[in-house]
Amino acid sequence: MKWLVVGAGSIGAQHIDVIAGTEGQDVACVEPDEKRHDIVAEHCKGRIATHLPDALRAGVPDVALIATGTHLHLGQAIVCANAGCHVIIEKPIHYQSFDVGVLRKALGDKIGMVAGQFRHHPGLVEAKKLVDNRMSDGEFLGPIVSARAEYGDNIGAWRINVHYASSHSAKKIQGGGLFFDRIHEFEYLMWLFGKPTSVYATTAKRTELKTDVEDVAEVIFDFNGIPVSLHLDMVQKLYRMSLEVVFEKDVVQWVNTPHLSSRICLVNQVQHWLRVLNGSEEPAQTIEDGYEVLRVALAAYESAEKGVRVMLEL
Repeated sequence: MKWLVVGAGSIGAQHIDVIAGTEGQDVACVEPDEKRHDIVAEHCKGRIATHLPDALRAGVPDVALIATGTHLHLGQAIVCANAGCHVIIEKPIHYQSFDVGVLRKALGDKIGMVAGQFRHHPGLVEAKKLVDNRMSDGEFLGPIVSARAEYGDNIGAWRINVHYASSHSAKKIQGGGLFFDRIHEFEYLMWLFGKPTSVYATTAKRTELKTDVEDVAEVIFDFNGIPVSLHLDMVQKLYRMSLEVVFEKDVVQWVNTPHLSSRICLVNQVQHWLRVLNGSEEPAQTIEDGYEVLRVALAAYESAEKGVRVMLEL
């Protein structure tokens, strides 16, 4: 299968590495920054374009994987869909509300998916089973009482060889901000607990980081009566990513190990995509699912701006 990965930044280069190492997969790349070409040249066998139209003119791939800055995702996805590709979009699908029907129409009978690597983390897969079945070692866990998720890491460590201040994560106009960069947490919490009925959020900029976005946030979701809290920050030096689910009779805890677990997630995710593309599995996250996650993230920003709880339609 022929792939075109659009963007060879941190996550794009990782996708290229995983896809190129998967049997039967052929990958090319679009990367406007020629300084990054050497990073992926071997995996792409030198097939690197600096502009998306040039890459598509050279040959329409089976699959386009959009892994550029958040503000570029939607436009590039539509271009690739109109060219006749299946399209996979790195999270988030966009950073503003939009008509998802436009992208669906461009795709036609092609498949559209949004990446969500933590759905493929072995630890969270086990947590999902416990949440769904409420059983552990043959014992009934009882109802879910509450849950808490956390992510904290210094923004300077997010991307290799890229100063954080020049990245889209630091710039609101390019879709930066914790609720977009860490939409991972919104996505996997909705995977575990369903769609929230309301969200309340508060954000702050407490440091002198060279960004124009918040650097810390607290969010409280109501998942049909289950209170779930989320802490996010781009400040702390000690990486933290964790989940705790409190059942009536026990507590389930998950702590992520960076780097190694990220590789496992990406490999598992590519295998899932291939099963979807060959028709043997349904997508873990369609473009419509990705839009619903975006809608909740936007509601969290609305809550933080207005200082009120925002109700959500199920």
